[in-house]
Amino acid sequence: MARIPITIKVRNKFEIKGELYRHIAPYTVRAMMKVGTFEGWAVLHEHGFMMLTNIRAGLEKSRRSFSAGDIAFLPINASIWFFTRDANVNRPMSFIGRTEEVEKLSDVKRGDFVALIIEA
Repeated sequence: MARIPITIKVRNKFEIKGELYRHIAPYTVRAMMKVGTFEGWAVLHEHGFMMLTNIRAGLEKSRRSFSAGDIAFLPINASIWFFTRDANVNRPMSFIGRTEEVEKLSDVKRGDFVALIIEA
């Protein structure tokens, strides 16, 4: 299965669906699948928000340009990034997935508790 279904839950707010793309970042997505669920506090940035994880992975097919709805992994601090608008970032990241429900992601506030659940 090249596309892995995920659910992104923001406590007491909403739940949305998305996908991780194993064919684009196989090592990173495989490492994420072993854990299954990631939970943490949302850290806001100008292009969206991120959450810290404990995944150990390097860059895979890195890029610096992302669109609204993209999900990326930054190996330097093991964080998962959720983009709520188009962005050009300073550090290269691994594109790992996507969600189409960008308008809901834009409602995430600083300190919201976010969970990323891998459905496979």
